[in-house]
Amino acid sequence: MKILKILLGLSVLILGSLFLFRDKIEPSAQSLKVIAISQIVEHPSLEAVRQGIYDFLSQSGLEEGKDYKVIYKNAQGNMSINNQIAQQLSGMKPDVMVAISTPSAQALASVSHGKNIPLVFAAVTDPLQARLIKDLNKPGDFISGVSDLPPLNAQIELIRELFPTAKKIGILYNPAEVNSTKTISEFQDLAKKFEYEILLAPTTKSSEVLFSAQNLIGKVDILYIPQDNTVVSAISSLISLQYEKKIPCFTSDEVLVQKGAIAAVGTSYYEHGKQVGEIVFKFLENKKGVQIPIAFPRNPQIYINYETAKNLDLSIPDKIAQKAKIYKLEK
Repeated sequence: MKILKILLGLSVLILGSLFLFRDKIEPSAQSLKVIAISQIVEHPSLEAVRQGIYDFLSQSGLEEGKDYKVIYKNAQGNMSINNQIAQQLSGMKPDVMVAISTPSAQALASVSHGKNIPLVFAAVTDPLQARLIKDLNKPGDFISGVSDLPPLNAQIELIRELFPTAKKIGILYNPAEVNSTKTISEFQDLAKKFEYEILLAPTTKSSEVLFSAQNLIGKVDILYIPQDNTVVSAISSLISLQYEKKIPCFTSDEVLVQKGAIAAVGTSYYEHGKQVGEIVFKFLENKKGVQIPIAFPRNPQIYINYETAKNLDLSIPDKIAQKAKIYKLEK
């Protein structure tokens, strides 16, 4: 009986070790460049970023499985898991680490400091405020990335043109996300110039987003969804609420307009990912480190969901329609 218990105990130990180190770089893969990716949560925008990275590397002549290997981890919105992932990926000493979101970038930057492992961040609104870097032009030999700071003044002007009688704007956000607080602070300052009243709806969990939005119904004319990982992960519920209560949801993200939000002024997160891929490629080619200035979104554009506009009985002015990218609601 004692022998059986000992054998069972050994089996559990072995299985546990295999689970813990299942992503350890195998000897057969040592010739491949290793790209370790940490992502805070699953949602369409961040998935588009990751796809953009893969596609840029492919277009640059690199083939996954032949030239490089990807180790991908998703924290599912859990900060404790996010920190554990950062420790695990940093310990593997990959050729490049990629952080998709501000929390992912902060965790990886914290554990990899001084290890000379290139870190490329994506979907980070303000890398200075997030304390990832001290200089946008000279971020350091082993860190760079792409900011997703949206053109907020153009966003507010679009709201005014499409809904000229609107007076109150509700904003959903997670106060723990640096990218959100930065965007909201700027949005509030700009909104004052247009005499909008801003009502904030803080929420810390994806499961609470819909409840927070429902509390704004009847109090605001417009909902604005910033680049907030917590809020965007509940986008389907917000789109359904938009249709049910006839309250337009604006965003700065093309992908969310494809999903059903009424409109946005911003850049494609897929193209954002391709910009990130450019930096990843440069680090792969310059293993000893290289100063790469922080990049910003290219060619902001207006995005409008035509079928959502019809659902809200909104007629798009010709002067906007002519310069906007129009989407029909995804089935």
